[in-house]
Amino acid sequence: MQPSTSSHEILVWDLGVRIFHWGLVLCFALAYLTANFAGFDEVHTCIGYAIIALLIFRIVWGFFGSHYARFRNFIFTPKEILSDIIEVSQNRAKRHIGHTPPGSAMIFTLLIVLLSIAGTGLILEAWGEFSGPLWAMQISISDTVGALAKELHEEIVDIILILIALHILGVIVASIQHKESLVKAMITGKKRSK
Repeated sequence: MQPSTSSHEILVWDLGVRIFHWGLVLCFALAYLTANFAGFDEVHTCIGYAIIALLIFRIVWGFFGSHYARFRNFIFTPKEILSDIIEVSQNRAKRHIGHTPPGSAMIFTLLIVLLSIAGTGLILEAWGEFSGPLWAMQISISDTVGALAKELHEEIVDIILILIALHILGVIVASIQHKESLVKAMITGKKRSK
């Protein structure tokens, strides 16, 4: 998918957004793999902390980052999101330089779900391993809460796998409909201006 030669490229995704995105892809994949193999608990926990650091960075960057990184520049109403989904299904979606309305909804959803996974992971660490920041703050975790956190930690991962698949599908569809590689844009940070 070659961009039009009549349009020049502009920087849309700054270095912070790109590092967050690809760092999260790598860390989530490693966290998922290490969760399923015995003996990798400490590695899984370290990767979890890396994910938490990335999430904190992205939230801060959502308020203080560059134009297209700021949350306020990609907040859409439910009506706008639904309208764009309908237009995509009819192959007549408008092109957006930054996030599309459904793309923005996916980003906020992924952030919330990832924060939920991280939160339940911190609870599990305090409850099951007697370590971590909650344990250090002497926050008592009951067996009921600990068992619920364990169940949710695993089930929420199943939810995020579905969201990741939908995200990838959206990237493929948008790349085809607008004849530009969104994966390349997330690597270089640049998209064509028109």
